[in-house]
Amino acid sequence: LSGLSNAELSHHKMSDDSRRLAVKRLKLASTLQYTVYGFPSVYYGDEVGVEGGHDPFCRTPYPWGLEDSELLDHYKALGKMRKECVCLQGGFETVCHGHGTYVFRRTDEKSGEELYVAANTSENDFVFDFGGVFGGNIAKYTFTDALTEEAIDLSENTAVTVGAVSAKAVCAVRRG
Repeated sequence: LSGLSNAELSHHKMSDDSRRLAVKRLKLASTLQYTVYGFPSVYYGDEVGVEGGHDPFCRTPYPWGLEDSELLDHYKALGKMRKECVCLQGGFETVCHGHGTYVFRRTDEKSGEELYVAANTSENDFVFDFGGVFGGNIAKYTFTDALTEEAIDLSENTAVTVGAVSAKAVCAVRRG
């Protein structure tokens, strides 16, 4: 696409498969962007899936009423998580990495809250075992998907699967 003119790009839309992959990559990248240190910056229209051409036509007008609701909901969840998750103001530590995967932890010593972010850029699912991090202390924590706010039961199976080309943010809070 880099060899096309803006006139040609204005009539070009991504194929359904290309768009699905682009949305998966955008969700992965934005999850990292909202959970590493610093301030996230969203380029106009990314939150609703706007496509564009080369500068100065890198964005089409905002698609009022035609927004990609899945992406918009994802960005809303990221904003809510960023606002409510106190550990995003705390420490940063790499937990593990390799073969297209990266897991890091954000911590807040005062509240005892920890956020684990697992990013998977590979074409295969990635299984992250919280048992290796918490060992015998896993029962002392509650786990929640930080974006969906759904409880994660790790009492019998301590592993969480991160799908291909995706990221998962898991909040761990010490009980009592």
